[in-house]
Amino acid sequence: MVGMKDLYQKRVLILALFAGEILMKSGAEVYRVEETILRICQACGIHYAECYVVPTGIFLSLDSGSDENDMHTFIKRIHGNNVNLKKISAVNDFSQTLCATATATAPATAPATAPATASGTDATPSETVDKAPGEEQAGAQVELEASFEKLKTIKVIRLYPFPLRVLAAMLVGAGFVPYYSGSVPEMAIAAFVSGAAFCLSSAIARLQLPPFIRIFLSCFLASVLVILLDLLLPGNNMPAVLVSAVTIFMPGVAIVTAARDALSGNALSGVTHLLEALISAVAIAGGIGAQLTIWAMAGEGLSIEIATVYPLWCYLLFGLAITTGFGIIFNAPTRQLPAIAAIGAVGLLVFELMVSGGQSVIAACFVGTCLVALLSEFGSRAGRDATTVFLLPGIIPFVPGSLLYRTMLGVIENNFSSAAENGATAFMVAGCMAVAVIIASAMTRLVLAVARRVTGRKPAR
Repeated sequence: MVGMKDLYQKRVLILALFAGEILMKSGAEVYRVEETILRICQACGIHYAECYVVPTGIFLSLDSGSDENDMHTFIKRIHGNNVNLKKISAVNDFSQTLCATATATAPATAPATAPATASGTDATPSETVDKAPGEEQAGAQVELEASFEKLKTIKVIRLYPFPLRVLAAMLVGAGFVPYYSGSVPEMAIAAFVSGAAFCLSSAIARLQLPPFIRIFLSCFLASVLVILLDLLLPGNNMPAVLVSAVTIFMPGVAIVTAARDALSGNALSGVTHLLEALISAVAIAGGIGAQLTIWAMAGEGLSIEIATVYPLWCYLLFGLAITTGFGIIFNAPTRQLPAIAAIGAVGLLVFELMVSGGQSVIAACFVGTCLVALLSEFGSRAGRDATTVFLLPGIIPFVPGSLLYRTMLGVIENNFSSAAENGATAFMVAGCMAVAVIIASAMTRLVLAVARRVTGRKPAR
């Protein structure tokens, strides 16, 4: 016969796995998933837990630390993920609240044998979940059933309305054109192409086809539309339009996550995300490759350059539009959108100032990303939200889309030395972005550790 303690541990395990599954499917980092799962276990009085997370699965084992109890081990397979910052934010708030509730209701000194219903109330069995007896559960006065209901509510959080997400994709497409010396008419063309490609991508996503097919077909549609519009509206800088329109499909999240995981010691996760980024890059290259070949055969100018052609204050507005667009596409919490837009816009403005001042793209991306990461770290604590909510929409605009375009162009023109040079530069930019994020995170933790030492208390997250 299974004891009450074993049943309680099993319920806690399922609860923690449920939270971890939501995070993984929402694009959270591996370390965040592991920390959240262990935090939930500890809040429920289970301190003997081991968690191992990879992008495709979660492994969790726990027991009460006694030789008399069996160890419970569950494995959860993760199928696919899409960035959903609202869910990450909600699960982060759920785990923090769970810990705070457990701490507030825990007795100052746990008795040697805590009763199963040490909640101090006369609740009926239908209103509460049986608590496991023993000292390990004395400080974990939490309602498991209520916690399950909260996670079920988080799991079904809806995206922004589809028309708003299409508008966000159009903002992103139009916002990048000025960075490639594009004009206002070209911004309108890029907005139309980007919106159409996003609509096709959303339709394919509903069919649950592999991401490679979704990205390939969406970029192929973008390239076809650019060819047709080039015939109807000649004289425009169509390479800038094309690069800007497919930016929403650039594997920015995978590139940065791969480098962060690798540098943080999660080598397996880093390799998996790197492979994901490479597959996405190949899909984009295949989608626009035919269009580039046609332009090359027609003798069209295919070069693209990053240049400052507008007043600097305009680039602040462009940055606001781009970051807000990515925030909506990634389903960021509505209350955080103003802060997300401001953080991203400041980072892009610094990037533009450095590039216009003659600095290299690598240096500009490093400084801009570092600034965005620092602001995201402090913004997360001021807004009491996950750092990822502020970080992802802010750093995705720094992904080297123009360098990836030049790499593909070099292959089309049989200029493999140029392709190798631009590909290596793109890899260096992605690596610098990841290093900048880690440096910012380390600096923030150092400052908080010093503050904790000085004040004698833990700063609010």
